[in-house]
Amino acid sequence: MVDGLEQQMKGQLSVVKIDTGSEEGQKLAGRYQVNLLPTFIVLDAKGRVVYRKQGGRPEPDVIAKLPLR
Repeated sequence: MVDGLEQQMKGQLSVVKIDTGSEEGQKLAGRYQVNLLPTFIVLDAKGRVVYRKQGGRPEPDVIAKLPLR
């Protein structure tokens, strides 16, 4: 699902998968208040959260309409 989203929005969106079991992943999970897996977070070019979905699949139609630039 996530890989398909990355291909669909190539050039507009980069997908990064985080291992929340690693030290760095735990820091990021704390920073973005991730307390349920999976969690999908979309940030704009300035690093602001513009979409968040916890405990389920992201909604590609919604993400495609986000102001990412």
